[in-house]
Amino acid sequence: TTGTLYTVQGKVYYSEGAAEDATVTLRVVKSDSPADTSLPLTTTVGSDSVWQINLANLHATDGSSFSHAENDILLLEFDGAEKGFEQYDTVRASDSASPMTIRTIKLVPYVEYDMELKTGLNLIGLPLKLFDGEPTDAHAFLNLIQGGAPSMSRYVTSTGTQETITRSVDGSYIGASNFDLEVEEGYFVQVKSKTTVQLKGRVYTESVPVINFPGAGLYFVSRPGQDKDLFISWDALQILQNVANVSIVYRFDPSLQRYEQYFPSGTGYAGTNFGIDVGQGYIFNLTGASSWDPNTLGALLASDGGGASSSQGVERVIVLDIEQRELGVSPGSFSVVVSNVTSAAAVVSWFKGGGELGQLRVSLADGSKERILGPVVDGVIGGMGYVEITGLKPATEYVYRIEDSNGRLLAEQAEGTFTTARVGVGLVPYTLFGRLVDVRGVSLGGLLVLVKLRDETTGKESGYISAVSDKDGYWVVNLANLKERYSGVPYRWREGDEVELTIIGGTYRSVYHSRVRSGSPHNIALDLQQPGLLEEEAQKKRAVSMSLPKAYSLAQNFPNPFNPSTTINFSLPEQAGKVEVRLEVFNLRGQLVKTLLNRTLEPGVYQVQWDGTAGDGRQVPSGVYFYRLRTPQFKATRKMVILK
Repeated sequence: TTGTLYTVQGKVYYSEGAAEDATVTLRVVKSDSPADTSLPLTTTVGSDSVWQINLANLHATDGSSFSHAENDILLLEFDGAEKGFEQYDTVRASDSASPMTIRTIKLVPYVEYDMELKTGLNLIGLPLKLFDGEPTDAHAFLNLIQGGAPSMSRYVTSTGTQETITRSVDGSYIGASNFDLEVEEGYFVQVKSKTTVQLKGRVYTESVPVINFPGAGLYFVSRPGQDKDLFISWDALQILQNVANVSIVYRFDPSLQRYEQYFPSGTGYAGTNFGIDVGQGYIFNLTGASSWDPNTLGALLASDGGGASSSQGVERVIVLDIEQRELGVSPGSFSVVVSNVTSAAAVVSWFKGGGELGQLRVSLADGSKERILGPVVDGVIGGMGYVEITGLKPATEYVYRIEDSNGRLLAEQAEGTFTTARVGVGLVPYTLFGRLVDVRGVSLGGLLVLVKLRDETTGKESGYISAVSDKDGYWVVNLANLKERYSGVPYRWREGDEVELTIIGGTYRSVYHSRVRSGSPHNIALDLQQPGLLEEEAQKKRAVSMSLPKAYSLAQNFPNPFNPSTTINFSLPEQAGKVEVRLEVFNLRGQLVKTLLNRTLEPGVYQVQWDGTAGDGRQVPSGVYFYRLRTPQFKATRKMVILK
């Protein structure tokens, strides 16, 4: 009571209102003697959210008065224990007149976060602002995992290398030096069996750190939880639209043990869009320096190195010289292929000509753990069965049978075995994609696309990874998901590896060959429509099938009428070689509205989108418009209608 009168005050609240049940505890630490700390003073928050404590009531640990001064450290504890809330703050005592008002505190609850780790690899991030005593480095995190020999890896962008630490069964650590865990980074964690790691902390009640990307490369990132008033939902599309120089966003699916991706392609996007979730890690591929502020969803920053802002609006496609009617399966025929084999999943695809498509029976080699799975029918061509088997064990042999509803084998070759891969995945993802169209430029959806690689130096060969082309003809695979054909370990792709691309649609089958090129994502059509990619002798040994258009054509736009945008397809024939191409839009008066394309192109089928804007960026009014394709040897004009 003999101390100098000086009041410290503030406000504390919950999401739903005043935190009048909470207590505030204050201690003072002398700035010139950190060991000199006062006894605590405690007060209760009022119904108006306000609390006050007078420093004149401070006492030292021996019971004597405790003097306070400018720059002393105030340690504050806010406790709403009845609701499971607790929070801390530290401020400097100011030299301002009494009362001193500190920042308003919003109390958020304790969080016990159960991080579920699936057998194999998991790409994780720290979900919370962890309490003292929670893991802050790789060793401490691995100590929370019971049994086995778990490992944790981080990717160092500056060197393009991986650092991995493994906790051995005797509790010692082998591999890289210990590293701190950062809230904005993503990490791979590998476990022998499904387990749960419990972390304690609280969500952020303030802005989370901005993530800076100093240059081009791969970045493993994550975002922690925030209070609901601050949290902004993000997905891969929003990352591509709002963060400069991001060319592709990856996630890792622990249930399937493989990468997925989303990226700009032509006038749109390819792959599968996905949310950026708390507690998960993601990989951003950047073409130049940038930054991501998870607290603000704003306009795309200026980009100097590509990414989503560099889309040209023209995309090379793979032209298949077939008609839709040729995609059926010949009566009585049957074929089967196993692909996308990981340590936890596999895909079995089959083609059957006529009759019942059948079902897939799969079990362990000894006949146990048997399951019967029906094929996917939506999004695949008729006569094709496609089943993704999940929940498999690593490095284990399985038996499959494709049979009718009565359990009879559909064909002699409708049974076989496969062995799941060992746990592991390529650390550096690489996206290969393409788009399938027929000679008229019509999208070919539902076809099976198979990709495998071969290293000509070592002779190593991968197994197949696969995808089914979507309704727009797009397919996407990731080379980091490849496994070596015989050993089942991850296939380490390299630039220059030979790519074998197989496209199957019923009785139709084409095989193409190329090389792994620099830069991901990569449209393989850019390679297939350019000669001389393989040495001349190798081309003679392989029937490389590639059909280019035989004549010029300008297709009718679709949709038509349209609002707000439409797509225009055109073809340049094989014999034309490189030609100057102009694609322009005119109004009914014959006035130029916009030039959609003016560049030199090689033979192929192309797609251009018009968003209904004029050359100055303004939306054009409803009405009839004409689009004209012009080359030195060809000119064609068609009519289109925009309705608003």
